[in-house]
Amino acid sequence: MTEASSKVCLSKSQNKHNRLFATAEPIPNELVLAIDNNEIGNIKQNDKKETCKLLHDNFGWELFEARKIWCFGPDESGPNMLVDKT
Repeated sequence: MTEASSKVCLSKSQNKHNRLFATAEPIPNELVLAIDNNEIGNIKQNDKKETCKLLHDNFGWELFEARKIWCFGPDESGPNMLVDKT
């Protein structure tokens, strides 16, 4: 994949009061390699401030977005990320 997804996924809670919208974007190859080499990832083991600083300095992420990483996957260390961009 080379560009952001044009489709938006929607999931509703059982009581239909909460909705979660999601889209997919590719991660740059350099960032995927850094995650695979355990330079970045697994927020439980790494200091979150350190991870945010690395993403900001080396990959051009905004600090606000880097602070909102929910998880890496699969298995908490893979090259997939769930990021809250609200």
